[in-house]
Amino acid sequence: MSAPPIATAEQIKQLLELAGICSSDEEAKSWLEHALVAAQNSNRIAKKRPLWADQKELLSDIEKTARKLTRQLQQLRSHSYSFLVFWSAVEPGTAGGFARRAVLEDETSQLRHRPKPIKRLGDLEILSILSNIEGAAKTAKDPRKGRPRKDGKQYVIDQAFAFFVRQCSFAPSGTPTGRFANFARAFYAIAVKRESNDDDRLDRQIRQALRRLPIERERAQYMSTLHKKIQDS
Repeated sequence: MSAPPIATAEQIKQLLELAGICSSDEEAKSWLEHALVAAQNSNRIAKKRPLWADQKELLSDIEKTARKLTRQLQQLRSHSYSFLVFWSAVEPGTAGGFARRAVLEDETSQLRHRPKPIKRLGDLEILSILSNIEGAAKTAKDPRKGRPRKDGKQYVIDQAFAFFVRQCSFAPSGTPTGRFANFARAFYAIAVKRESNDDDRLDRQIRQALRRLPIERERAQYMSTLHKKIQDS
């Protein structure tokens, strides 16, 4: 069963009119529908955001686990037999062929009774992955405490802004009564299923979105150039 449309035809028409776009513009209409879906998804995910303390604890556990496993694998190097057994059991595609080749070469060397240092290249690949995991968990931790700021509103308004910059011929402004502000409020009401006359202040989010203007203009230029290349090819 297909999901119901996020907005009615009348709501889409209303948003296009607020942005000063002809309702028959199919490209803008399609872009707007995708922007509404993305805004709704972002808002839903933001509502599930955990407390900073809970998030920090979860990421700290990942960081500690990766660091502990790294130490354990490094210690395994000093136990040749255990090292060989472990790396020979590694599934193909996990650590690559380096580890298995190192194991085979070492076993061949032992059969010929010629001591030869173990080429431990595969374990370095795994250790590199663990190092990246540890670093990512450390970087993602938020030092703040308490309940995180409600970013869902900002995600929705940013989607509205991205559409406005790409499709609307009017320059957006951060004024609370400007064309973009009116469009953003209507866009938000439809994306999060609120009545447009509900008292849900969005002035700060609208001003914040304006800071993204250089980024969105650059993206719009890139997409326009890419679209032209596709048409010319």
